[in-house]
Amino acid sequence: MAQKLELKAWLKQVLPPEHGSWAFVIEPLLIAAIAGGPSFALAGIGGFLLFLGYRPTFLAIGDLSKERNYPRTVPSLVAGLSLNALGLALIVLSQEFLALVFVMALGGLFAQLDQRLPPRSLWRELAGSLLMVPVVILAAPEAWPVLILRPLAAVLSVRGVIDRMDDAKVSRWAGVCAGFLLAAALVWALPLGWRTLAYGVAASRTLHLALTCSWERKATHVGIAETVVASLIALSWIEAAG
Repeated sequence: MAQKLELKAWLKQVLPPEHGSWAFVIEPLLIAAIAGGPSFALAGIGGFLLFLGYRPTFLAIGDLSKERNYPRTVPSLVAGLSLNALGLALIVLSQEFLALVFVMALGGLFAQLDQRLPPRSLWRELAGSLLMVPVVILAAPEAWPVLILRPLAAVLSVRGVIDRMDDAKVSRWAGVCAGFLLAAALVWALPLGWRTLAYGVAASRTLHLALTCSWERKATHVGIAETVVASLIALSWIEAAG
């Protein structure tokens, strides 16, 4: 039982704690696999492994830089390096080398922001939401404005409605602006169909959240609603792919 509890505690430390970060990585990688085929599916799995490898790697590096060796240090280092190595290998095997360049560049930028800014910093959250967007843009270049605006609108509107930060009001209405831009981009970036409807729901949700910001909401309920929207979007891409 003690070992189980230790493993559970370690996993809690090394797995990304924000539910939103999982969605903002999985959604674009899933769409890239649907739109781009097997090579992008392989690159997507590699990108997801890099996402999982980031936190344990930096946790171990932080311990070692302080010349500390906790029980978590070596397992975190081994897990992080293994996940990163396997993730990079899969992206190389996919031969989507431009995707690798973008992932490494944005990953390096995010790492810098993550180390320098507070955990709930707006810039950190925005950068995190865009980490895997270049991969899906390479798979579906015609939809690039929609693919960029979707995570930005979601981050800003959810940040605004949770109302825990000083910039909540600004974020709320910036999210509405991003939602309107997302709706406008649908007109020419995507043909009329289920994708238009799914992204339209995401766009209109930003206005709904802003107008009902005074309602009492639990963060988990907001997260569930965002997961439903993400699922609708993924299903619409499957339908579009036939």
